[in-house]
Amino acid sequence: MVAALSPASINFDETLSTLRYAWQVKAIKNNATINESASDKLIRELREEIERLRAGGATGGGGGATSNKDGGEAINAELQRKIEE
Repeated sequence: MVAALSPASINFDETLSTLRYAWQVKAIKNNATINESASDKLIRELREEIERLRAGGATGGGGGATSNKDGGEAINAELQRKIEE
């Protein structure tokens, strides 16, 4: 923000109010957020999970994905089913 001030004593009140306004504006904090629908968010999160699993981030057993190629396709099919819901 740019504040125009005057050194003349006749403009003292206007200069003072300008400085007060500039001080209030300085205190404003903005937080940027991404506007995305719930389905877009779900798709993004599922894609991130797929990439994490492909990178070897899968841990634990429980009869989930297997180490062969069919296991990755099963995970993709399951995630695609979740997206369609």
